[in-house]
Amino acid sequence: MDEFLYTDANRLTVEAKSDSDPSPYDLMISKLVIEKEPGPVKVSFQESNVIYVIGSVDSLEGFASFFEFGAGSASGEHCHFEYYEGNEWIDKNSEPVVISVM
Repeated sequence: MDEFLYTDANRLTVEAKSDSDPSPYDLMISKLVIEKEPGPVKVSFQESNVIYVIGSVDSLEGFASFFEFGAGSASGEHCHFEYYEGNEWIDKNSEPVVISVM
């Protein structure tokens, strides 16, 4: 994602492997769409299995850090990306997301 953040491109679409069982979660995404715009990160679902992420370069860097799992990470290891009171990097209307190693 670093290549995208530091270019003139404003949109990045990443196809995701979506044929795994998402249990115990609700769904597995098929696509992640990231757009650069001023402001904190806002995650939204505009289609049933496509996640849209919009934010400034600085806030998108923070979002990208949630995907950094170690090489030995086991299936099921996960983290939660969600707004909490006082967080200036995540929009208060952002959807909470669980990011997991499959």
